[in-house]
Amino acid sequence: DHRCAVFLGPVNWFTAEQLTALGMQHEYKDRGIRPERLTLSESHSGHCVVVKSNPSGYFQETRLIHVTHGFELNVIHRGLRVLSPKTPVSISIDRIPD
Repeated sequence: DHRCAVFLGPVNWFTAEQLTALGMQHEYKDRGIRPERLTLSESHSGHCVVVKSNPSGYFQETRLIHVTHGFELNVIHRGLRVLSPKTPVSISIDRIPD
């Protein structure tokens, strides 16, 4: 549930449609993903392009636009450097270690 996820700290909330468009959907439902599990990587075959990116403590906060569908997303993710505008990126979700 979105309210519970936000109560516990920063979370990226994606609709089922957004997840499908991003190539991350395994079930047809909305999903919250914690910033420490989300990684943006430069990729010419990525689904999104960076609009702007700002450091936010340990994380980066990045505004993206989906290349095909045109929707915009704000994501909080791990990152060692700020991504430049117009950089194509792919989004990946890291597994939680066993």
